[in-house]
Amino acid sequence: SFLGEARWRTEGHVPKLEEYLSHANITGGYFFLCPSAYLGMEPELATPEAFEWVADITNKMVMASTSICRVQNDIMSYPVRRSLG
Repeated sequence: SFLGEARWRTEGHVPKLEEYLSHANITGGYFFLCPSAYLGMEPELATPEAFEWVADITNKMVMASTSICRVQNDIMSYPVRRSLG
């Protein structure tokens, strides 16, 4: 995914949203925060079944929150990246 994003930048390619999110959801690292959050929860909440549910890459709720976090991060860091060239 990082290679794909680097290729887009080198080629000056502006991907469509779906194409962008297919890479951004992986490279953003937010997907790994959801399962990690379960490590600090009470034992009755952090069951193996709950952990498997949140760690499933096809989980629409996790992927939606990952997309929101990544896009928000990109929007907030845009002025900084623009000034760097």
